Amino acid sequence: MKTTFPAHLRHILSLLRDFNLYLIASLRRLGFTGQPRMDSNIPGISNPNKVFIFFTAILMLGAPAHVFSQKAVAVTGVSITVEDLDREVSFFTQTLDFREIKREKWSGPEVAALFGLSEAGVSVEMVDLQLGTETIRLMD
Repeated sequence: MKTTFPAHLRHILSLLRDFNLYLIASLRRLGFTGQPRMDSNIPGISNPNKVFIFFTAILMLGAPAHVFSQKAVAVTGVSITVEDLDREVSFFTQTLDFREIKREKWSGPEVAALFGLSEAGVSVEMVDLQLGTETIRLMD
């Protein structure tokens, strides 16, 4: 069952989430490592862990996870990673009547960073296929 929250409650929960993120960033700037410690260099706060735990508990108890998720308004395309690009293009074009509309190859350090790859000289080859008004992208 999906829970629907009124707009004002969603706004309050969003503010709590933003405050928690701000709190986490502030604690990191103050040297908070996330590890329990008993002393504190922050005047007026005996234990920054308690502050962090308190606001995290408020956030976690305040709303289910889907409140913070974004709703999809459209699907602009589908990408499929394949092992053998030429074989898959052949299958889609000969068996399923797709037609190839674009083929491109990306390479360089930006591509490695984008796809989370550590090897030097990595490249990604992509083919866009169309059937009617639908388009898919095959990636190798």
